[in-house]
Amino acid sequence: MLKRIFSNLSQSYKSIFAASNPLLDSPIATEELEQMLEVGAIASFRFYLMLGLAAAIATLGLIANSSATIIGAMIIAPLMNPIVSFSYAMVKLKHQLLGKSALTLLTGIFWVILVSFLITELIGLRITSSEILARANPDLLDLAVAMASGTAGAFALTRRSIGNALPGVAIAVALVPPLCVVGIGVDLGPHLIIDPKYGIDAELISSIEDGSFLLFFTNFMGIVFCGGLVFLFQGYSNWKKAFMGLLLSLLLLIFVTLPLQFSFRGLIVRNIILRDLAELSHDNPHWVNARLREIYIDLDEDPLLIQFEVVAPVGLISETDVKVIEDSLSQKLRQPVNVEVNLLEFKGLSY
Repeated sequence: MLKRIFSNLSQSYKSIFAASNPLLDSPIATEELEQMLEVGAIASFRFYLMLGLAAAIATLGLIANSSATIIGAMIIAPLMNPIVSFSYAMVKLKHQLLGKSALTLLTGIFWVILVSFLITELIGLRITSSEILARANPDLLDLAVAMASGTAGAFALTRRSIGNALPGVAIAVALVPPLCVVGIGVDLGPHLIIDPKYGIDAELISSIEDGSFLLFFTNFMGIVFCGGLVFLFQGYSNWKKAFMGLLLSLLLLIFVTLPLQFSFRGLIVRNIILRDLAELSHDNPHWVNARLREIYIDLDEDPLLIQFEVVAPVGLISETDVKVIEDSLSQKLRQPVNVEVNLLEFKGLSY
């Protein structure tokens, strides 16, 4: 049933994007595409050189907390090539290309982690940056980005007119920076120190390598699955060849979503909290001199534990105010909430 539905979709796609349509660019020939993908799957000296330089640039950008430097590393990193080749080989059942791209990908992953590990060890980093922490806790939004990027990347490869979109795809999917964070996390281990200004729970920081590798694997599976669908729908393969590979990649994609859902729930809860606090501040004008520094949310607690760190004049925030926040959040989140406020009080009306 499922196979028949997707087969009909594929036929509809090919009729819409037929080469005879003068308004649309037709896909490149199968032989030309396979030649490009074969080259992209080769574990050449050039591949490791560019990947090593991209890893070095990304690691230094992560340590320096420079988003511009990290973006530069994404553009020159060639790691997308073997992944797209792997995706094509999966739906085409080209075992030689599948093995070649898998070997290139695995050695490339190890190479990036090793380079970032050595650079971190050489510099002696112990305090993390926000760019490092941002890749330690992926959620469903990252999966959506990966799937869209995989679709765009595979489609751009099959169209001469939009090949210039590939650098943008490389930036969007961000394959090398998460692997660099893995290397940084492996080097730091238990010695990692979090800068208090980021306000991140130490439990998250203790396993940044796990979270960042999950982000990479999320990106990888999103590209492989959606890229495979693009190749299939454009007639480069058929359902008889592609079905098992797509089914396996879909199951792995579903498996990846399980840990991502937890992080996404935390993002949603935080958004509701901030919106509710903004509404409450209008009804409580005496809070004007209070400043919220950070929010800590423990989703494992029952009732849900929410801790606020607030800077305010002495006596400004009372137990009644805390109760108002607690009742409001319980109503908005539709579950019992325990609110704790850590007050950093000072004398005076302003600061």
